[in-house]
Amino acid sequence: MQYTKFSFPLNVYAHALCLEEGHFHYLHYGFNLQQGIHQAQQNSTDFVMTKLPPVPADILEVGIGVGTTGSQLDNAGYNYTGVVPDPVQIAYCQDKKLHLIENRFELMPQEVQYDVILFQESAQYIPTHTLLQKANALLKPNGQILILDEVTTELIEKLEQLANQFGFDILAQQDFTEAAAPSLGYLIEIIYKHRRALLQELQISNLQLSKLLYQLEIRNQGYQDKTFSYMFFQLSKQP
Repeated sequence: MQYTKFSFPLNVYAHALCLEEGHFHYLHYGFNLQQGIHQAQQNSTDFVMTKLPPVPADILEVGIGVGTTGSQLDNAGYNYTGVVPDPVQIAYCQDKKLHLIENRFELMPQEVQYDVILFQESAQYIPTHTLLQKANALLKPNGQILILDEVTTELIEKLEQLANQFGFDILAQQDFTEAAAPSLGYLIEIIYKHRRALLQELQISNLQLSKLLYQLEIRNQGYQDKTFSYMFFQLSKQP
């Protein structure tokens, strides 16, 4: 079970899904949980793929999950590159034969430029000004940023304020909170359900897992009181 060595908390999400469902293909939230978590997660990726330019565009995915989105993009004919700092994730995806780079997005060299930079629940880990500045350097003229992620109300306002400053126009902005929020509740539920196995089999501390659950509960409440949202943004690099 190589995925148990993923960086925390991705190892928790992966193992909780595997214990509950028997397998997993994604580590992100889904849309319309009533269809089941696997189809819900696929629904999310399907939406993102409708926003991509025609093949064979050059796509950079920031954060690769377990390589499922990358494989779909590669099979569709896109020139796919994934970047992630976790070598275990790269090793896990080795059999998919994807072009993967072990690095942080912020530190990527700028010799290669892309048509699209995709963030699917990975933008939240990068300061907004850093993300925009680096994306501007890595994108071709008229290239685009696609972000599907959970954000605070303050972060939405900050992105709107900084986009033009760093050379971007916001083409689209869509709120998916209602469709995605049940996925978070489901994740919390299965982590509690399999807590004992997660502690034993991942060799993490009770305190570590309790802190994670507390953070997830805060976020879940944030979806209810509108301090957190699950948003899609499409930004285009200005000529």
